[in-house]
Amino acid sequence: MAGARARRGLSPLIASVILIAITIVGGLLVYQYFQVSSESLIAAGETVFLRVSTVPLDAVNVLVYVEATNGYMEPITIIDMQYYDATGAAVPLNQQLNIVVEPGGKATVTAVIPSDAVAVSIVYSVGGEVLVSEPVKIG
Repeated sequence: MAGARARRGLSPLIASVILIAITIVGGLLVYQYFQVSSESLIAAGETVFLRVSTVPLDAVNVLVYVEATNGYMEPITIIDMQYYDATGAAVPLNQQLNIVVEPGGKATVTAVIPSDAVAVSIVYSVGGEVLVSEPVKIG
């Protein structure tokens, strides 16, 4: 009988504390893994989304409305808009805009451009870097 008493296991209280500690550490590791994964996924998708509509003014000009949606995690500043002619050459409008768009926010830029323009894009800055959006076809 004396030998059986000497072989005692962990008390149920200590075993419970150890299991809870292991569960918390495991949960923190899983949380951190998904946090890093989601941040890189979000960063990979950062861009500016454009929606374009036009209104004919006369035989040679159209009024173009460009709605820009900020897909970045930080504010952007719209600097200028440009259109692309039939040869694919970018023609800046030199509007000298200074429109700040918060993350997820929208801004509309308007301009009169030639009716033979095939696409438009915006020039914007984010994080001190000047970028040009993907051209969006007109019509």
